[in-house]
Amino acid sequence: MVENYKAEHSTSYKSVIKTTSLFGGVQLIQIVLTMIRTKFVALYLGTTGVGFLSLLNTPLNLIASLSGFGINYSAVRDISESARNENINKISRTIISFRRLVLFTGLIGTIVVVLMAERLSKWSFGDDSQYWTFFILSLTLMINSISGGQKALLQGLRKYRSMAKATAFGAFLGLLVSIPCYYFLRVKGIVPALVASSFISLILSWYYARKVSINRIRITIFETLHEAKTLIKLGVIFSISNQIGNLTKYLILTSISNKGGVDQVGLYSAGMSFMGTYVGLIFTAMSTDYYPRLAAINKDNNRIKTMVNQQSIVSLLILFPIVIFLLWSMPIITRLFLSIRFIDIVPYVNLTVLGVILKALSYCI
Repeated sequence: MVENYKAEHSTSYKSVIKTTSLFGGVQLIQIVLTMIRTKFVALYLGTTGVGFLSLLNTPLNLIASLSGFGINYSAVRDISESARNENINKISRTIISFRRLVLFTGLIGTIVVVLMAERLSKWSFGDDSQYWTFFILSLTLMINSISGGQKALLQGLRKYRSMAKATAFGAFLGLLVSIPCYYFLRVKGIVPALVASSFISLILSWYYARKVSINRIRITIFETLHEAKTLIKLGVIFSISNQIGNLTKYLILTSISNKGGVDQVGLYSAGMSFMGTYVGLIFTAMSTDYYPRLAAINKDNNRIKTMVNQQSIVSLLILFPIVIFLLWSMPIITRLFLSIRFIDIVPYVNLTVLGVILKALSYCI
């Protein structure tokens, strides 16, 4: 019994490190590509462009979180649990119902944005000048819902290499499309860049997810609704935490926009991107394998405690040197990857970075 425990204990550490390394490499690629994208945005759009981009993305993310009901998270748990028990029929039922559900929730999100386009423009920019911008971007909620569902499917089945390829290629191709948009169109290039990036992500996620083989089971609408009830019941809990975060961010951005202008929003958003984009990608890399493994054993408290402790240790070992490096190099990074116009963000970003250590522990729990 002790030998089995030690073997499992050792294997778990290897799994954490192996998958974190795999997605750490993918996230490193994303970080490099994001830095390049951010540099182009800073050079060609300036603080105004960065602020404009944030005032568009934040309300859209909030509505996407509300309309999505957190089903991507709950589907990962159900698929992962069924896969562990090798219940192919249960996996098939969940996947078929889930795919129908992401179409429906994506459509809801798109309709909500279309109906609220004028109001969103007034809340974000103080007038209805961006009505058509929000109207066009409403399409991305449907697209992102489908592509997010495909990636959740790959994660639940622990098809990490396929998921990694879809993520890395999507980031690279999205960058290739975005740079010309920003260079030639400046601020007007933001909308076509966002729409094109969403389409690229959809195509790649569909390409890799279609390789997943499932049983062709006939499921009625009522059976789909029953499966949806289970997914939504857990997903709403996940969704609430995201909604609180997105709502808080949007209230902060609109407050800054109304009192200090879009330029000040750009400074704030650029600073937060160091946390949300660069450090946040590290958390994404760690959780990609952690969440499905945790979901698969969600009824075994002893194994859960062991896994949480293992993930916490690995997380701290990874993040400590990153935090130290960021504290030392933030002025250099700001000049290098943004521009001298963004140098005012350094003091508050350094304070924010210190909170990463505490976030690592709470994130694992």
